[in-house]
Amino acid sequence: MDTQNNTPHHQPIWKQKNVYSLLIVALLAEIGYALLNMSAMPVYLKNDLGITTSVIGFVVATFLLSEAFFKSITGQLADQIGRKRLIIPGTAITIFTPILTLLIPKSFGACGIAMIMMLRVLDGIGIAMFWPAAFALMSEEVGKKDRAQSMALLNTCYLIGVAIAMPLGGLVNDLTQQKEASFILTSIIFTALTYYAWRYIKPDKEIPPLRTVLFSNKWTYFKDIYKAATHIPHFVMLAMMTFMSIGLLVPIIKIFAEAQFGLSEASFGLIFIPGALGLAFLATPISNLVKDYKTSKTVLIGNIICSIGMLIISSGAVIPFMRNLFIMGIASIPVGIGFLMAVPSWYSFITNINPKKSGTYIGVMLTAQGIGMIMGTPIGGASYQFFQVIDPDFGRYSPLILSTICVTACIPIAVSLRKTDTSS
Repeated sequence: MDTQNNTPHHQPIWKQKNVYSLLIVALLAEIGYALLNMSAMPVYLKNDLGITTSVIGFVVATFLLSEAFFKSITGQLADQIGRKRLIIPGTAITIFTPILTLLIPKSFGACGIAMIMMLRVLDGIGIAMFWPAAFALMSEEVGKKDRAQSMALLNTCYLIGVAIAMPLGGLVNDLTQQKEASFILTSIIFTALTYYAWRYIKPDKEIPPLRTVLFSNKWTYFKDIYKAATHIPHFVMLAMMTFMSIGLLVPIIKIFAEAQFGLSEASFGLIFIPGALGLAFLATPISNLVKDYKTSKTVLIGNIICSIGMLIISSGAVIPFMRNLFIMGIASIPVGIGFLMAVPSWYSFITNINPKKSGTYIGVMLTAQGIGMIMGTPIGGASYQFFQVIDPDFGRYSPLILSTICVTACIPIAVSLRKTDTSS
């Protein structure tokens, strides 16, 4: 459904009731997911259970593997049975998994780690149910010309969510002197989120009963997924490489900050806040600036800007005076701006291909992102540990070097997108 004509032209899209309700849900969801998987889990596994960064990488990769596998399926399912039907149970799963994680006795050793990985599989299913449905629902709520801006706002929620989760997890852990506190906070966030989504996300309309869809011949599973993926191969590759660059950093970023700069959990998280607020302020101007650009141009410029920022950050591996927290903070600004230019542009493009199957296309892209994260996460953890034997500083920065290579590799892929402009 395209609601563009039902909304006053002068009203910003973020002021529309259905849009801002969905943005609140997306923000709370990303705070919760980032708090659990990027803030709480790596620190808990390392400090409380005493496992190595390489094993932490595999634990996080389990969550990402589950997320990647199910996103294409749930994206198609969102087209068939409705968006809200997936959002509510998806967020409800993570009400329970953080508490169940804490109930696993630390004395269980390898068996306990396996149980933690099983719970991460459930978290992966939950997030796989949430994000494709949320993106597809947002696509329905705005007109075609506003889709790039709406995707930028969703991605801004992602960035702000991560930025808030970092200091929030460290703050509650520092105040309580218990690493388990951030797990309990995650459960509370998802309880509030699930209620808010149930109360304020608009009901699905004109959808058949769930049983009818699941046993219908129209439910073609992987056939439609494969067809969508082969329709947008350049975007799939771009998503994989972009999010591999992120996956390389997920298991080590807090550990890196503590070892390289001596930052506590809370102090490390606080450095994200100014940049995230700045990006939130810039999200709408950036989307308005590039909305008339061709997709390939926007994605290319975004990747170039992002690569420059990452190159400055990773140069600390070999240039001692670049190992500076202030320089890292300044260089992260173009990284975020490039991200806000590139990612919403490709989501806007694919949701316009076939609005009735936007969930399927979004699911394919999110699966590609997940695969990239899976590829990057264990490599990032292993490289951080391995290269420190050669040189401690270089070892800590090695995942950042690999991340820079991945982002830079996206530039020729973005150049190849020019042929998609003619088809759009």
